[in-house]
Amino acid sequence: MIEAASTESTASQSNDELVSQLKTFSFVLVTLVILLALVVLAGWRFDVESLKSLVPNLLPMKANAAICFLFAGVSLVLILRNGRAKWTYYIRQGLAAAVILIGLVTLGEYVSSSGLGIDQLLFKIEAEVTGISNTGRMAPNTAFNFILLGAGLLIIGAKSARDFRPAQLLALVIVLFAAVAWMGYATGAQSFEGISSYTRMAVPTTIAFILIGLALLCARSDSGFMAVLTGDNAGSVAARRLLPAALGIPLVLVWLKAVGEDAGLYDYDVGTWLLVLISLIVFALLIWITIKPLERADRKLKAAALELERSNSELENFAYIASHDLKQPLRKIAGFTHLLSDQYRGKLDKDADELIDYTVDSASRMQDLVDDLLAYSRVNTDEKPFVEADSGEICDTAIENLMVSIDESGAKVDHGAMPHVIADPIQLEQLFQNLIGNAIKFHGDNTPRVHIDAERSNGRWIFSVHDNGIGIDPQYEERIFEIFKRLNTKTEYSGTGLGLAICKKIVDRHKGDIWLESKLDKGSTFYFTFAASEEGA
Repeated sequence: MIEAASTESTASQSNDELVSQLKTFSFVLVTLVILLALVVLAGWRFDVESLKSLVPNLLPMKANAAICFLFAGVSLVLILRNGRAKWTYYIRQGLAAAVILIGLVTLGEYVSSSGLGIDQLLFKIEAEVTGISNTGRMAPNTAFNFILLGAGLLIIGAKSARDFRPAQLLALVIVLFAAVAWMGYATGAQSFEGISSYTRMAVPTTIAFILIGLALLCARSDSGFMAVLTGDNAGSVAARRLLPAALGIPLVLVWLKAVGEDAGLYDYDVGTWLLVLISLIVFALLIWITIKPLERADRKLKAAALELERSNSELENFAYIASHDLKQPLRKIAGFTHLLSDQYRGKLDKDADELIDYTVDSASRMQDLVDDLLAYSRVNTDEKPFVEADSGEICDTAIENLMVSIDESGAKVDHGAMPHVIADPIQLEQLFQNLIGNAIKFHGDNTPRVHIDAERSNGRWIFSVHDNGIGIDPQYEERIFEIFKRLNTKTEYSGTGLGLAICKKIVDRHKGDIWLESKLDKGSTFYFTFAASEEGA
């Protein structure tokens, strides 16, 4: 059968080219942050005010803030390089920890109202130079952002890191705090981003936080929340178009509104009206541009699904018809080869006897294969309506059908309390019979013991068929449900390799799940789920 799953695209399937581009983008951003930090430090070293603040008449970036950006930038560069040497790991994690430490000490100074001297370690600053109460000390929101930044770097740089969502969440918070400070400057509402009489986050500091926050987000864009943006599916395409606009356009429009008001082009009320109107127009156009290709992709997907359904239906009908039409000639071939064996065995030479045996065996195996193909195709072609069924009675019937195999092997088969379920009774019986039959067949040297049980969970019944047989290597637990897949040779164990494929198809038709837990030489437990009836058990 054609598997519909092969056409699906998930968010976790990232676009490798885009991931590589975002990693390069991250490197460019963090390089800019490092350069910015070096420029600010040069401004403090040579006492050049324009280098400290980048923007005339505004607060400068503090020297210890520049050091933190330098440490964080180098740490992220080492993470992006992904070096295998131990020293690179210790350096990048050590720098990240230093960033956290500086942020914590600075917040401690604010809380305790004491000066530990960390603000004046590199450069001695007089209060009248800056006109603020805490000379050289970064703002509380700046210190808090550095704590988040250092934590994000520690998470993303850890050797055992598998889930980068916490680091990406921290990066989003960093960008958000910096954007709030930026909007405070852009609108002139500086009290909006300040904290009482404490120093505010400087303009170059907000820029650096936005840059390094975005760099941290893009560093591992193939996993976590960022995998949604880098996927190949329609949702990822829409997210790549809408999310940057949703974050960037409001910031730009607010800044343009403030610039226009300062220039006297319009007053506050008109500026607000223009801001709302332009936002509505821009986002309406953006949504329209995004929806059109998604609509086309949806139409193609629906057409492909219909074609897939038609193709699968034709294949099932072909398998049913072909298998059905093969039964009669195969029956004649098997009959004639058995007759040939009975009448002429021992009357011809040894080679002739062997050829007759091969023919008889091949005809028998072909009959078994055709029977199993018919059973496989009938799962969907001979559908019966689902009804409330007593799984205990159905399981007993399946056990009775296997009495010959049970007696021959000396197997002990029993079951616990069994519930009522919504199912096709004939297919449920076949499901039990196939699983119990497999448990008896693959028993190894031990006397087969098979126990069937059921447990209710979230409105469904989880059935288990446990045995003490030869077990299955865990690496093959998915493969065994594929059609014609066998883990043993035909000489070791008879069969066509269709039994478990039929089981999976029956469970799929009932909207359930089937899986296996097993260890070699320790037995196996097959689980499958069916919908519970209102009666319950």
